[in-house]
Amino acid sequence: MFYRTLAYGLLVALLFAPPGGNAGQEEREGEGVYVKERCITPSAHMPIIGFVPPESYEKPCRVPTALDTARSYRGAAEQPPGSNSGPAVEHFLSSVGLGGGYAWCAAYASHSLQQGPVRPLSEEGRAIRSAGARDYMDAKKTISPRDVAAGRVDVPKGSLVVWGVRGSWTGHIGLVLSDPWTGRCGRTIEGNTSPPEEDS
Repeated sequence: MFYRTLAYGLLVALLFAPPGGNAGQEEREGEGVYVKERCITPSAHMPIIGFVPPESYEKPCRVPTALDTARSYRGAAEQPPGSNSGPAVEHFLSSVGLGGGYAWCAAYASHSLQQGPVRPLSEEGRAIRSAGARDYMDAKKTISPRDVAAGRVDVPKGSLVVWGVRGSWTGHIGLVLSDPWTGRCGRTIEGNTSPPEEDS
């Protein structure tokens, strides 16, 4: 009986946790928008699980506009730190139908792409607009990080890069700035992330 009550209590806590908590959130990476050098590391706790190239987008020719939008928010941060809130963050979240208090890396990427407009399309032709990083892996075309690391495929500038937490549905997402990303490492711009070491 004790264990059943404990399990029920944990379930209720997870279902009704406030949006600023960890329940139902993407993996927390940090509190701002930064350009970073990232590498494909299959053994990591949160490895790159795929890339979504611009050929999956509604209007690939508008990718430069989306990247200009993404760059215009560089340095934007949560106010106060650790809150998943603040004017810029709430602007990103509103673009996917959410208020403040939620993890916002995917909302930032989605907002940037919507300004293109270059939203990724699913296999069924549905435009993907989501606050969930892994939802973008439903795009009609994705690129395997294994192929990229081995040098078999390059990732075009403006692609999405998606990370996944092992054993979880949560993840993280950013936009590729390398022109192109070739081999193991490339440059990205991401929201809800920590500053690169040289900016710390």
